[in-house]
Amino acid sequence: MILSQQIEYPGTAREAINHYTPAAVSVNIHPFTEMPNAEAFGISGDGLNMIWQSNLTLQKGAYTVALSMADSLFSAMGNASPFMSFLPYTPVMCIAAPEANPNESHTTYNITWKHEQSDTPGIYYCLEFDGYCADVITHYETVFAIKAQRIEPYDNSEKIRVAYLPFPHANHPYTLKLRDTPHSAQTNANSYDPTALLFYKRTNPLFSLQDTDNHFLTEAFARLSVDAKLNKPITPEGNGLVHGSLIDKYGICWDFKTLGS
Repeated sequence: MILSQQIEYPGTAREAINHYTPAAVSVNIHPFTEMPNAEAFGISGDGLNMIWQSNLTLQKGAYTVALSMADSLFSAMGNASPFMSFLPYTPVMCIAAPEANPNESHTTYNITWKHEQSDTPGIYYCLEFDGYCADVITHYETVFAIKAQRIEPYDNSEKIRVAYLPFPHANHPYTLKLRDTPHSAQTNANSYDPTALLFYKRTNPLFSLQDTDNHFLTEAFARLSVDAKLNKPITPEGNGLVHGSLIDKYGICWDFKTLGS
């Protein structure tokens, strides 16, 4: 199983990849020259050298994250679009280490990096919720048949200060680090609004889940589809591959596909 975070750039994906490559344990890059029918989309010249797909794997301790960096199709086509005027989602990653400075945080190439002092070194995808993190944990445990670990509530509150949700991958799981906002813990608020969350604004987190087990992907997608907004129902695409995408009821975008497709 591979859980990767997708990050879109306005033509600068190659710069971002070059920046993070020295820290990566593996890097795969595919420019638009490898995209089927790229010319039919009006991609030519410099656009063909932009990044169509990529995957960078980073490890810390026993944990792994994968970054799927790509230039937007509009950028490769050389077209300005009102759609591109929205600021894209800036993913947040957490790096944990005994020597870390917990007050350190910086944003580089549209990724925010936060540091956490911990005896357990790791690297995680971070997601924050306004008072309904416990519901998210319960839902994802059921959907993905996994179990949250190291769940800690805030002092004097039932809201979640931190929880880790590992997606198994050999000895280096891909892990979501989840929490409620401090404000929701102070006020005991629950700001869940499914109507707002189901609307895609380019500020939604976007994850890709790949696995060799099509049955698992199909069943998990069906469970995640409850109260979700389907973009593409998961369907066979030939050669034993499946693919589907949706926005789940918490506003997280998911792309499911057979590993290797």
